Amino acid sequence: MAYGNTLKLLDLSGKPLSYIQQEKRIRSLAIAPDGNSLMLGIFGEAVHLDMAGETLNTFPHTSFVSAVDYAPDGQTLLSVSLDNQAKLWDTKGNLLQEIEYNFGNTNTSFSPDGQQLIIGSRAGEARSWNLNGKPKTSFEHEKAIRSVDFSMNGDLVLTSSDDQTVKLWKNSGGEEATLTLPNSIRSIGFSPDSLSFFVNTIGALIFYDLTGKQAQIIRHNGSMNSVA
Repeated sequence: MAYGNTLKLLDLSGKPLSYIQQEKRIRSLAIAPDGNSLMLGIFGEAVHLDMAGETLNTFPHTSFVSAVDYAPDGQTLLSVSLDNQAKLWDTKGNLLQEIEYNFGNTNTSFSPDGQQLIIGSRAGEARSWNLNGKPKTSFEHEKAIRSVDFSMNGDLVLTSSDDQTVKLWKNSGGEEATLTLPNSIRSIGFSPDSLSFFVNTIGALIFYDLTGKQAQIIRHNGSMNSVA
């Protein structure tokens, strides 16, 4: 859990394990698949730390690092910044690949096989890329991209936007379904079996099948920023 410039690590019972303090506000967070390290996005860099809060590496940018992620094998790290750069790093801090995406990068996700990544932008476009920096497919909205996700089988892509729509796409391109929500969309995600997805919006967590048909709704008070 991150508040301002402080990160709080909790166990599954909610008991605090440690506190990690940064000089700058924390904008993004990811935990390694093996649970032994984490990444923080702050202004001007991403910071790679062990779980005790000791810095392992820093990955420089020139603006806010809006999103960070680990590849599924934990050996490749990704930092995405409002400086229009996405950078791939190894665990020793070496730069592997730099991707220039001139639309104000907002969020990102690796594909489950670790061979692709998707980047969302302020310009209303998400785009998938190979790890060599070659662009693959564009997914378009009318306003800034809020969230992106790959299905677990890698065949589908889910995007949400400040235009209050959620779109389901084939990874290869082609829109499968579009949902228009009455409220702001906080986060989205696929189920582990890739047969459904959820939309977290103000006052409700809504589940849909892959045709866009509502399957279940869980109402809540206020707004949840994220769900996993």
